[in-house]
Amino acid sequence: MFGILLALTVPAFDGDRANAGPEELVRQLSDEKFDTRQQAHDLLAKLGMDAFGALNQGLAATDPEVARRCRELLDQLRVADLESRLAKFKAGKGSLPGYERYLTIAGSGKEARDFFIDMWSSNPIFMAEVEERPDRSAGMVVGTAQNIVQNMYNRPRGGPARPALAEVAALLFAMQNSAIRDGKQPGGQPVHLDLAAGQITNLMNHEVVKAAVMASKNGEPSPMYKLTVGFVRSQMRSPQTHNMLIHMCMNLNLKESVELAEVVLSNRGVNHHGRGLACALIGKYGSIKDAPLLAAMLDDNTHINQFQLGQRGQMRGTTEVRDVALAQLVSLTRQSHKDYGFPFAEQGSQFNHFNTYNMGFTANDKRRSAMTKWKTYAASRPELQPKQPLKEDPEETGKSTPGEDN
Repeated sequence: MFGILLALTVPAFDGDRANAGPEELVRQLSDEKFDTRQQAHDLLAKLGMDAFGALNQGLAATDPEVARRCRELLDQLRVADLESRLAKFKAGKGSLPGYERYLTIAGSGKEARDFFIDMWSSNPIFMAEVEERPDRSAGMVVGTAQNIVQNMYNRPRGGPARPALAEVAALLFAMQNSAIRDGKQPGGQPVHLDLAAGQITNLMNHEVVKAAVMASKNGEPSPMYKLTVGFVRSQMRSPQTHNMLIHMCMNLNLKESVELAEVVLSNRGVNHHGRGLACALIGKYGSIKDAPLLAAMLDDNTHINQFQLGQRGQMRGTTEVRDVALAQLVSLTRQSHKDYGFPFAEQGSQFNHFNTYNMGFTANDKRRSAMTKWKTYAASRPELQPKQPLKEDPEETGKSTPGEDN
């Protein structure tokens, strides 16, 4: 009985239609009868890649249903093709778009290769589009970043959402494709990749992602770590991303962030808070060979913030970019902050590289005294000198451009 009912409800393919060529079947997608349209659709699906040319032409059809069905069928063909290529790659045969670029970032070890397979398995179309059509992928990259962030913060019942590491890794990898450029959405609205960079730095704060970045095997950084470093390097030339990248590097303890700090400090137009934190990155992750980068900031008297110390806040002062640079130099050279008159040290507080808020002075004469002490100390040490001479007399604090307090 079930077989009889099935035969009655599922129409058989018309003999003539089954023998029709792909171009004719595409034309039948606009037939007034639904059964005819559906049978043509199913037959085109069975033809597979043999129908590719006709389907591609059908995208330009004036009938919106024909164009829609052709797009759906082409997407199905693409997915099937990508899944076939992925299966071969898993078996050690052939390659995949982007793998050669990935090798330069993550290396060719088994762990790295398996991780690349995970990235591809998470979203084959995204990975393929970014590599094969980078000039048209900006919108997809930005949209994918937004979707992952939204999913992460839409907490399901039973606990917080856990971002898929492979999808986050695919985003990091995509952003390192130099062929991707800011573009426009179909409606003409601009698409800026800095939006995706901001979303990604947000994702990198998630504890699951952070744990994956910091994981290592036999002392070797994880593929996720290498992709993160590559992401920072690819984005550090955009001033709009500097502050976001700095905070991400601080959160993830990336020793390679000294490269970012050098770029930031070479541009005096960068936000003053960003310059102060860039000095902190060098102090935390740099070495004595990086001291000239900090010494070059000793004439930057840009105001960062005001601070208060003591149980009742009775010790008040201001912090400038050069103060932070000096505090980091004192740390790098293993001197005493107390000897330089830093109020936090006089109060007995431990030095914290990233707590730039209180690395200032309570008076200008104390600041000048500290700077003079450093000049005396560094005078016979060429490895501590800036590459370019400093300004003779930086303007007094009262004449500098104040910034917003922290």
